[in-house]
Amino acid sequence: REYGIGYSTVHKWIQGQAKTQSGKSPDEIKAMEKRLASLSEENEILKKALGFLAQK
Repeated sequence: REYGIGYSTVHKWIQGQAKTQSGKSPDEIKAMEKRLASLSEENEILKKALGFLAQK
C-alpha cells in the first residue's frame, strides 16, 4: 500500500520468484561455479589443441 502496489501484484511476484529459486545452498552454488570455471578452462585448452592438430 505504501508504494501503491496491489496485494495481488506482490503475491504474483513472490510466487514467480519462488518458482525460479534453485534450492541450492550458497556453498553448493560456489562449488558449481568453481566446477564450471574448471570445465570452461578445460574446454578452451581442448579447443586450442584441436586447432593446433587441425593445422598439421
